[in-house]
Amino acid sequence: MTRLMLIAVLVLAAGGAVFVAGAGSSEDTTRYRIVLDNSFGLTEGADLKSAGVRVGSIEKLDVQRETARALVTAKVELESFAGFRKDVFCEVQPQSLIGEYFLNCDPGTSSQPAPGTIPVDQTGGTIPPDLVQNVLRRPARERLGLILAELGAGLGGRGEDVQATIRRAIPALRETDKVLKILGDNSETLNSLTREGDRVLVDLAGNRNDVARFVSEARDTASASASRRGALAETVRKLPAFLRELRPTLRELGTAAERQTPALADLRAAAPQLTTLFRRLGPFSEAARPAVRSLGRASRTGVRAAREARSTVKQLRTLGSRSTEPMRNLRFVLEDLDDRGRAVEPNKLSPGGEGFTGLEALLQYFFVQSQAINIFDSKGYILKLNALINQCAQYTNAETARADPERTEACSSALGPNQPGVNTAVTRTADKKASPARERRRSS
Repeated sequence: MTRLMLIAVLVLAAGGAVFVAGAGSSEDTTRYRIVLDNSFGLTEGADLKSAGVRVGSIEKLDVQRETARALVTAKVELESFAGFRKDVFCEVQPQSLIGEYFLNCDPGTSSQPAPGTIPVDQTGGTIPPDLVQNVLRRPARERLGLILAELGAGLGGRGEDVQATIRRAIPALRETDKVLKILGDNSETLNSLTREGDRVLVDLAGNRNDVARFVSEARDTASASASRRGALAETVRKLPAFLRELRPTLRELGTAAERQTPALADLRAAAPQLTTLFRRLGPFSEAARPAVRSLGRASRTGVRAAREARSTVKQLRTLGSRSTEPMRNLRFVLEDLDDRGRAVEPNKLSPGGEGFTGLEALLQYFFVQSQAINIFDSKGYILKLNALINQCAQYTNAETARADPERTEACSSALGPNQPGVNTAVTRTADKKASPARERRRSS
């Protein structure tokens, strides 16, 4: 009788779970405390799985005194396991037909980690198939009927509690409720599927050869995947570590995307102008075709000229390699000519007023001469005249220049600091001593 009572209680109240996260004793191991209605089938060392993958084991079995429920301590042994989320759901499931059981938990999809205590409606249990078979045997089923008849009188006024107990005790009812809810949420889709089902079947019948080929290729694909199951398993094993290493890169990518927002905003503002540019680029390209063709024809002539100039370029290269010393000396001479510190006299028209360099003075001479030369060509003749009507227009010699120093300074256009007869003495030929060579020429 005691055995039948135990069987009846197990059938009416199957295991559900309340999940309580707790910190482990070591840094590398995470432990969870799981409260079950009963721990039937679980043993110390049994598997703890997450979505069907083993992540740990059952470490300890105990009883929660305040609720008279089973208290299970499980530890996570897989380092790459990310942990359970707030909407985790756990249930005891059979592992084989010989009575082995394990605790399977769906980790959930919430962004928040699992709280210290998970409510009981997020847990569930299962009906052991061996107990169902034992209850269906005689004389156990007659005795169960008597027990249910006696319990009926005691549970007559607790219909809601009995209903909740039955729903928690029978996983099939819980899963059926989920299925019905999904079907209800997708009623419009089901109606459309019903309406379009005939059309789909007609299309499938008309393309049965393609369907058969798809099935055949799917078989070949599955066979190829099965032959590579070792490599696929290794890829899945390395995936958690890859995801851990990928997270910093994704964070940096998010930061880069945020910093690119101003540039993208400017690009969006410039989009109309870019659109106009691209629209005009086509007609511009068409108009440029004749010029490009002419450039292509000119390039043919240039190619021939470049080929014929190879010998000249070779000689210039040889000359350049052999004229290193003369070019260096020429550089020194030109740098000295272009040194403004060697200017003969200050000139306010020069850069900085320091005076013109020798190279600038030479270029200025050619410029002045080009402006002074009269123009004569096939079109006509131009005579250049400079009419000065001021104090500088009067004729000036050395005596008049010495007589009026202010006018001389204002109108002076000397080519150097020394002006013979004005600011320096004039040396006559008769005062100079004849050179020995000149004396020999005179005596001869």
